[in-house]
Amino acid sequence: MRSIIPGRAVKSFAKAVHCLSKIGEELYLEALPDGIAIRTVNQSRSAYACFMFHSCFFLSYDDGRDELPDSSQVDDMVKCKIAMKSCLSAFKSVNTLEKSVDKCQIDLSIKEARLVFLFYCKHGITKTYNLTFQECESLQAVFTKDLCPNFISAQARLLNETVYNFPNNLDELTLSVNPELLKATNYAEDEPDPNKVIRTEMTLVPDEFDNYQIGAILSFAEFAGYPVNIHFETAGK
Repeated sequence: MRSIIPGRAVKSFAKAVHCLSKIGEELYLEALPDGIAIRTVNQSRSAYACFMFHSCFFLSYDDGRDELPDSSQVDDMVKCKIAMKSCLSAFKSVNTLEKSVDKCQIDLSIKEARLVFLFYCKHGITKTYNLTFQECESLQAVFTKDLCPNFISAQARLLNETVYNFPNNLDELTLSVNPELLKATNYAEDEPDPNKVIRTEMTLVPDEFDNYQIGAILSFAEFAGYPVNIHFETAGK
């Protein structure tokens, strides 16, 4: 598989990698006929994220399937799994990539078991990252959002501004929803002295949301200008 990302789009791909790194420790890359999918899942398998980059995102894209010896094994061969830290080493500084990279070439070699990122930079400089990978099965989340009766849609900036009011080391954030408002509060447990706990509460009214029926991903959504949709059934689900 070989694909080339234009310089103006390298930042978007890097942002996606950084977003996934906040969720899982492994990055799953799959070359599909119509583009590249990168995915991850957290250790408890309770959070899953996927970015799909269609062929029009690239200057050129070849999924490499024509070069495989046995077409019956194609679906098992054009995918890999790499350590997230290894991938982050290639996309470490998003702002630097945006300013210095003219294009980024991604090569996936099944025979050599290597995923290669080549950055063609200004002044004729080329940076190469050779990453070893493991074979893997396709990573797919099983869920049906259409069965969730409750739905919230908001601009990422609104949710980002809400999250910024809470400590960075906060493990859990509680959302309380009713037809009149959405309330976000910090969740604290195992603290014997309640007076030592800082309690923060934010209230958002329906007018602030794009549609109203009852920290890393928001950053990417705000950068890309996408709204954020939340589907849920009942408390805790």
